[in-house]
Amino acid sequence: MEVEMKAQISIAQAKELVDGNIGEYHITRGGGWKPFHRRDTYYSFNGENLSHPTNIIRIREEADIGDDPFLDIILGKATKFKDGTNKTFLTVKAKNTDEKGIEVNEETEGILIGDAKTAFEKSMKVCNFKPYFQKRKDSVSFYVADKESREMHCEIVNVNGHGPYLEVEVIVPEVKNKDSAVFNNPDDARNFIEDFFYDVFGITKFDGRSWAEIIKE
Repeated sequence: MEVEMKAQISIAQAKELVDGNIGEYHITRGGGWKPFHRRDTYYSFNGENLSHPTNIIRIREEADIGDDPFLDIILGKATKFKDGTNKTFLTVKAKNTDEKGIEVNEETEGILIGDAKTAFEKSMKVCNFKPYFQKRKDSVSFYVADKESREMHCEIVNVNGHGPYLEVEVIVPEVKNKDSAVFNNPDDARNFIEDFFYDVFGITKFDGRSWAEIIKE
């Protein structure tokens, strides 16, 4: 299960993050960030235009961004993508967003290899599921932890020209482990993410709208 929250930030705040100026938190997993380019296609029955989907079927095509400047990436202007890094993922997600803009999702995701993407697209057509929404998502991705080594995934994103936003995600394991510094329930994860936004930027309000709603505004 994943708990995710997002809020719009300034370019200056985005730069502070990637420079590691995040107070008592620290960047983990190699000590740096990685740029990604993604193209997402969402499917619904008969291509119905969904603003508040609770069950999501998505194809994600992903590639590493090359040597584009950081500013171009967070403004959605990246043009250089690394050969051989292309991957395609199928995601099925049960999504729930509360009144504070906090998402608690059950997600299943796997990579599509070879003819699997074509087979998926044909199966969607047979079942009368069609694309209803597409988005371009350029992001700077990194991991952040606190003093207790509790970790979260952060992405500074630009989606179809809207951004930068900061998305923060924490995974709550299905099997509880009292001996490790993980989150045993969604409430712990929510509090941890809220504390991070407030401690670093003073942010207390989050954007619970879907990307389709943000883009169409």
